[in-house]
Amino acid sequence: MAFNWNSVVAPLPAADEFEISFFGPGHGECIVMHVGGGRWVVVDSCVDTTDKANPHPVAEKYLTALGVDMASAVDLIVASHWHADHIRGLGRLVDRCPSALFSCAQAMVREEFMTFVEEMASASVSTYGAKLADFREAIRHLHDRGKTIRWAQGNKLLKAWNPSGALSGIPRCVVNALSPSDQEYSAFIAEVAAARPIQRGPKRAAAATSPNLVSIVLHVQFGDLSVLLGADMEVHHDPQRGWTAAIAAGQEAGLTPAHLLKVPHHGSVTGHHHELWTRLLAPRPLAVVTPFNKLPDERKLPTAADIGRLNDLTSRLYQTAPAVRTSSRGRDATVERGLRDSNIVLRDAAQPLGMVRCRWHSLAGWREEVFPPALLLTTPEPAAAARTNLED
Repeated sequence: MAFNWNSVVAPLPAADEFEISFFGPGHGECIVMHVGGGRWVVVDSCVDTTDKANPHPVAEKYLTALGVDMASAVDLIVASHWHADHIRGLGRLVDRCPSALFSCAQAMVREEFMTFVEEMASASVSTYGAKLADFREAIRHLHDRGKTIRWAQGNKLLKAWNPSGALSGIPRCVVNALSPSDQEYSAFIAEVAAARPIQRGPKRAAAATSPNLVSIVLHVQFGDLSVLLGADMEVHHDPQRGWTAAIAAGQEAGLTPAHLLKVPHHGSVTGHHHELWTRLLAPRPLAVVTPFNKLPDERKLPTAADIGRLNDLTSRLYQTAPAVRTSSRGRDATVERGLRDSNIVLRDAAQPLGMVRCRWHSLAGWREEVFPPALLLTTPEPAAAARTNLED
């Protein structure tokens, strides 16, 4: 069943109200934020694959449903990294938001990466699919407009609204990047050089780096409220890379512990760092996780163990869409065994889209809404359910 876009229609957030909406099908994610005064930010992009008649970016469909003029009201678009589940529809999104500042990791605007993108987009040397097409289109739109890209790195201000303070009663809002570190930058460029396609060699898709070398972690401060968006950041053994470096950047900047977390890397244990929860987050924050169904059933993210771990650390845990299990009903046992032995996973290309919307006001605290198939994974404890302000 297609996501009911009519259900998301609501009064626009008040000028002094913060909103963050999380969208996630089984393969992809997008975050849309109202940062006060009718100004909007979009982080990453995905599409609603169940809506064949209107396969536009979910950020576009949501803002259009609310009656927001994207051309003038979207101030910032961030591509946290270039993996396919974060950039589907990004080219169209950039095209629809001509006044928006675009930000990505510095490595992604280096000549080496641009050459890599162009060569991977050539049918003569590589497969050309969603892994790079949408990012390439976004860069082309920016180039055609003569727009400057705001590259992100650890402990860097991306954009601020009402920088002189809440003169109009609207809280000041600041978006800071906590990653990537200089070491991640160097490692990514080296990997791109090694991954460039070879003329007359076999066609191949752009490799997905793991750990996610240049994933951008964002810290958003809106008045007394703070939010941490973990993207797909992972733990790395080198303390100057991965979560250790991002945590150090946040502490160096003296950022306020966050009250809401976009769980990194779909809840995977590879994105779990103990000091993230003790140094960058308030105790038992509100959290949202997006699934990753493009894996065999036993490895789909988040796993049951991931959910248990996150439940122990959060007050309320939401998931934007359910895990979609592969059905083998009606398949011959020999065929099923052959697929398994060949590590082939068959899945429905149309993954269900869900949405979690959280609005916060300094006087009212959080107001959360779940749009199926999104779901609440925990039953709030009585004390946690009543804790709607930031006093703790």
